[in-house]
Amino acid sequence: MAAMAPTQPGGRDRFELEIVRLAAGADERPIFVAVFGLDRFERLRAVTGREAVVDVVDRLAARLGEYQPAWKIARIADDVLAAAFHAANEAAAVQWTHEARLGLQGEYSVGGHPIDVRLRAGLSAAGPPNALLREADIALDGARDARVHFNLFDASSHAKAVGALSLMPELRSALQRNQLSLVHQPKRDLKTGAVRGVESLVRWTHPTHGPIAPDVFVRLAEETADIYALTRWVMDRAIAEQEALMAAGHRLQFAVNLSGRLVGDAAFIDWVIDRGPAQRGALRLEITETAMIEHPADAIANVAQLRTAGIPCSIDDFGSGLASLGYLKRIDADELKLDKGVIDELSRSRRDRLITRSIVDLAHSLGMSVVAEGVESAESAALAAASGCDLAQGYFTGYPMPLAELINILTGEAEQASARAVATG
Repeated sequence: MAAMAPTQPGGRDRFELEIVRLAAGADERPIFVAVFGLDRFERLRAVTGREAVVDVVDRLAARLGEYQPAWKIARIADDVLAAAFHAANEAAAVQWTHEARLGLQGEYSVGGHPIDVRLRAGLSAAGPPNALLREADIALDGARDARVHFNLFDASSHAKAVGALSLMPELRSALQRNQLSLVHQPKRDLKTGAVRGVESLVRWTHPTHGPIAPDVFVRLAEETADIYALTRWVMDRAIAEQEALMAAGHRLQFAVNLSGRLVGDAAFIDWVIDRGPAQRGALRLEITETAMIEHPADAIANVAQLRTAGIPCSIDDFGSGLASLGYLKRIDADELKLDKGVIDELSRSRRDRLITRSIVDLAHSLGMSVVAEGVESAESAALAAASGCDLAQGYFTGYPMPLAELINILTGEAEQASARAVATG
C-alpha cells in the first residue's frame, strides 16, 4: 500500500494490524518489518521545524511505496518510517532493507533549502506478526546506540531477560551437539570484482530464543573460558567447509577470528599450528587491533610464530582502537583490515582521505594488502579503491552466507567469466 496517513494516536496499532493482515494472506513466505529512522533528527527539527521534518518522512514513505509497491508502509513516528514485507529468507530481507535505506537517502528540499537526509535502519527477524514491529524498534535503537547504519534484531534482549549466564551451559551443549553453523562473507578484489577470500563467522540459533547475537555469546564464551572450545569448533568447521568448497571446484582462503584472550596463549597457538590444514596459507587468522594493544608482546611473538608455520594473519578493525602506526612495523601480519568507521569517514573530508591513503601506503610498503571493511555502497567501494585499498568486504560485496549459497555464487560468476572469455576470443 502507499504510505498511511500521518502519525496520530493509534497509528502504530493500525500498522501492526496491517502486519497481521499481511500474515493472513496467501503468500507463505516469512514476514519482516524494517524501520528507518532519521539521523540527526533533533538537529533537523531545530533547524527546519517539526512539520517540515514530518513532511520529509512522509515523502520518504511515498518514495518507498513507489520503489516497493507490494510493501505495507507507514510513518509510525515523527522521525521513523516502517515497512512490512514478505521475503524468501533473512538474507533477502537484509539485502532489500539495505537497498531501501541507501535508495531513500540523499538531498531533499525543505522550504526551498536542500537538506541531506541520512537514515539508520532496524530489521526484525522473521517471527510472530504481533512482535515484529517491536523487534524492529529494538534493532533500530541498537543501530543508533552503536552508531551504525543497520542493525538486525537478535536475541540479546532475550539473553538479558533470561539471564545471560544461563545461556552458557546451553552454548556448551550446542557445541557438543554440533548445533552451531558458519556463514562466509566474501572479500572482493576492488579492481576485478573477483572473490579473493572469505571471513568465516559463527552463528547460533537457540531452540527457544532464536538467533543469538554473536557478540553476546562470544563475549560470554570469553568470560567463561569457553572461547577455547568455541574457537576450536569454528576452525575445524571452517577447514571442513573449505575442503567442501575445493571439492566443488573453488579454492579460497578462509579467515577466522582469534579472540584477544587466545592471542597470548602459547598452548592454543601450538594447537592452531598442529591443526592447520595441510595446504598452508589456506587458513587465515584475524586478530583485532584491540587485542594487539592489550597484548602487544604476545601478539607480536605469536603472529611471527604463526607466519613461520605458514598461517597468515590479519590486523582486524584497524582504526577503531587508536593503535600506534608503530604496530604495523612490529607485527608480522600480511593483511590490514581498515575498520568500517575509517571507511565511512572517506566521504566526509579530503583530510580523512589523505590520512587513510597514508595508512594504506605505509601498509603496502610493509608488504601488507589492505581490506576496506563495512563497504555498503558503490560510493564507498570507489572511495576505498581510490585510497589504494586492495579488497573490500561488506554488504555491497556480499552478505555473510552459508556454504551452499557461496558455492552457487562462485559457480555462477565462474560461468559468466568463461562465457565472456569465449565471446572475446
